[in-house]
Amino acid sequence: TYSIYLNDTKSKYGSILFGAVDHSKYTGTLYTLPLVNSEYDVVNKPYELDITLNGIGYQSMSSNMTLYDQKVAALIDSGTTISEFPDEIVEVVAKQMNATVDPNGNGIRLAKCPSKKDNAKLFFNLGGALIYVDIKEFTTKVKGKCYLEIIPSGADSDLVILGDNFMRSVYTVFDLEANEVSIEIEFSYFDWRCCHISYHFYVRPLL
Repeated sequence: TYSIYLNDTKSKYGSILFGAVDHSKYTGTLYTLPLVNSEYDVVNKPYELDITLNGIGYQSMSSNMTLYDQKVAALIDSGTTISEFPDEIVEVVAKQMNATVDPNGNGIRLAKCPSKKDNAKLFFNLGGALIYVDIKEFTTKVKGKCYLEIIPSGADSDLVILGDNFMRSVYTVFDLEANEVSIEIEFSYFDWRCCHISYHFYVRPLL
């Protein structure tokens, strides 16, 4: 067992703790997700830190939309700085947001940068629980243009990689013996500005 707390981009340090959980790094409850065997045709048990992602969406003061709603395996990987999605999913997300996929690998080029006043969030559906991540964790500016940092993983990949720009918003515990990942996140199902509501969730393995 080991746990990872990346902290936000303004902090100099995160932490990794082997053999234990640092309860000071979170205030809610750890919720458990089973690892899924995305390579079931090759091996008979999970060997990567893959969980099931049921979909992603976008929410702001003026908009609430589902960007993609198909079940897909997602690798939680602190060694990946920018989250990667299969090309098909990136194209769908770009279309839903009236944006375009950047051919130079910067991600999805947005028509304009999200306003701080808009309080925009990306949400990730893990077994019915919606994990909200501030849009600023996923956006960057390149030569004055704004990009959503979800980059295509290549034509040969059908795996989502949830990298640092996702992991900075959660506290994660990996139990390799039990083939489980536990994630702590506090969020409001209705309005994240007013309060925090924690939900228990459990993701079913891919069939």
